[in-house]
Amino acid sequence: MTSEVKGKKYEYNKSMGNREDLVVICLRKDGDRYVLLVEGFTRYGTGAGAYMITPYVVGPVVADHRHVFIGLTYAVLRWKDLNGNRMIDGGEIFIEDSG
Repeated sequence: MTSEVKGKKYEYNKSMGNREDLVVICLRKDGDRYVLLVEGFTRYGTGAGAYMITPYVVGPVVADHRHVFIGLTYAVLRWKDLNGNRMIDGGEIFIEDSG
């Protein structure tokens, strides 16, 4: 699968399995409201995106990552299961691109 963000292509292939994924987070204006899109190639990427935006939605119940997104309209993140537990943990989400 391929996704294109701001002219740059990101690929996911099945060999990544449940050990690595990508997620696109995008803030868009729709009329007089803002819409936040969070889309991973698989559930792991979507989960990693949800993990990162949780402090914005419900307050800092997990590690507060708000400083990462200040002033951004999009971010592409990569999740890597570094400890092999198939769960999204802190320290496993990395910024690929943002703007």
